[in-house]
Amino acid sequence: KKTGVTLPSRPATAQDRELPQDAILLGNVFNNPALLLLYARGFTPVDAICPGAGGYLLQTVHDPFGNGHSAIVVGASDASGLQTAANAFSTKIAAATTAAGDVPVLAFPKLFAAQYSAELLRRYAWAGRNDDPKRLQAGLKEAANILATGKHTSIAGLLRDTALRYQLTGHATDARLFVALWDLYAKSAVADPSKFGGPWGFDSDFPSYQVVCGWDNIEEDPALTDAERLRVTGEMARWLREAVVPKATVRPGRVAFNHQTFPALGVLRAGLYFSQSYPQVPEGKSWLAQADRVFRDQAQYYKANEDCNTYQWLTDGHMMSYALARPDFTVFDNGNAARIANYCIGTMNNLGYQVPYGDTGIWTGSTAEQVPLNAVAFATGQAAGRWAAGLKYELRNSFSLYSFQQPAATSEAKPEAKNAAPAGFDGVRLWPLEPAFVRTFSAEARPADSQLFDKISFRKSFSENDSYLLLDGLNNGGHGHRDGNSIEQLTQFGRIWLADNDYFKTHVKYHNSMQILRDGQASALPAYAALLGHGETGDYGYSHTQLANYSGADWDRYVIWLKKEDAYLVLDKVTAREAGEYQCCLLWHGVGAAQLSEDGLLLQQQGPSMWLQ
Repeated sequence: KKTGVTLPSRPATAQDRELPQDAILLGNVFNNPALLLLYARGFTPVDAICPGAGGYLLQTVHDPFGNGHSAIVVGASDASGLQTAANAFSTKIAAATTAAGDVPVLAFPKLFAAQYSAELLRRYAWAGRNDDPKRLQAGLKEAANILATGKHTSIAGLLRDTALRYQLTGHATDARLFVALWDLYAKSAVADPSKFGGPWGFDSDFPSYQVVCGWDNIEEDPALTDAERLRVTGEMARWLREAVVPKATVRPGRVAFNHQTFPALGVLRAGLYFSQSYPQVPEGKSWLAQADRVFRDQAQYYKANEDCNTYQWLTDGHMMSYALARPDFTVFDNGNAARIANYCIGTMNNLGYQVPYGDTGIWTGSTAEQVPLNAVAFATGQAAGRWAAGLKYELRNSFSLYSFQQPAATSEAKPEAKNAAPAGFDGVRLWPLEPAFVRTFSAEARPADSQLFDKISFRKSFSENDSYLLLDGLNNGGHGHRDGNSIEQLTQFGRIWLADNDYFKTHVKYHNSMQILRDGQASALPAYAALLGHGETGDYGYSHTQLANYSGADWDRYVIWLKKEDAYLVLDKVTAREAGEYQCCLLWHGVGAAQLSEDGLLLQQQGPSMWLQ
């Protein structure tokens, strides 16, 4: 009515995701395929939980693909929010319409308006506040403190946070702060032996993807000058060349780890930004090719170089973030993403937590696995991954923007709802070892390929009252512990009974394992345990594994599962291979303090610091 022009309206398709024409895009990434790349590349966060129930987000996205086409996002998480968004956008149209002679002209130099749900504002309270010019000086003061204390990720981490604030508020002060932070950061980046992590600080490459995304959003803000835009682009390019690009390398045929994939994601985003915005700059295409080499190789594997239940999911999450942002769906099409999700569920106890084998200091692990689970559920619709992601969302009440996260229905989130839980994870399950992992961590003496394994899980069901036990097959891997042939965890009756975790306590004595000394000396643990047998009947399940030539002896562990009683018998046999005086110490790490009751000896949990050995 305002312009006299009728725009064609139609459902979006995957062919629309690189904006073949200017467009108004409605909805969110879950119901509008044209929003995939704008979401995955950090231009708009609209999904099932942002802006949230009844909320909306209106924004312009300026030429995101370097093809001269732009978009207006009329974003909402649900139907009621979309109606509110449409009404709000209509009001903006009325205000933005002017007349050039007798012809109405509709122009949006830059549009941003948002109304967030109460749930989102509980997590990001600042997203509902007005712009505050005092943020500029407060941010610079925070940056000075970061430089003085050598904080992890340095000012790059603050740039990431500032970019996120801008993404949810559109505040000009955050745009000006972003520029001022870059000027300070670039000036501080000088060779200094006292500065840990090099001129740019320790792990400044970790937030590189979000920093480049942030600048791609901020640089069009009207509060900035062309001189500032050019200066920040140059400062960011220097940081990328010196602190990010050199770290994004992996030998072909070897599995990657998060200290390679964090920067590789940044190199991907930098390659997209410079090849599209500055096609005359040769680094853009070369950086894009470098990121492709890292992730296209990793897409062929279903395990990172980590054997730990946090960092491995970071690497897998980076792999899938690359796949959705590039886009390159190889990891989803070849089945490796589904294998990763299944392995994640296989190493999840019946309480819904990942078993922490390697790199966490709490028994409930971290939340890093939610990103790959969300990505698998989004890209493939895998029911098991969707169920696990929903369970973890409800269990942790965690939230992460740009993670393809969906809230779960209550029935899907309850592990005791057997009809909702995925099939195929009960019984004795062998989780095979990725061959590229063995190439990456070679060992002079190791079992035959047919005897290698990653983990073995015993599970009656997903009910919290039923048992779950996990046995490890590896003594190596990035951030891994010396826990091969150990029982990582036992859960039953709604709690953890045997635990095995601490970030720094890597040695065998901290695990549910066996210490063997020969003539008072211990040898290095074999890198890989051997699987000598496993299986199950209706009444029993078992595994037989071995660490060979461990301090001059062979250690065989038999785990026998009595299914009717839902109990375990663990038999350990040590066989000397050569003469000597042997000392063997069998270790069990329980959770809780032992208390004697009239019914016998019970373990009562009394806080996270209580252990029984």
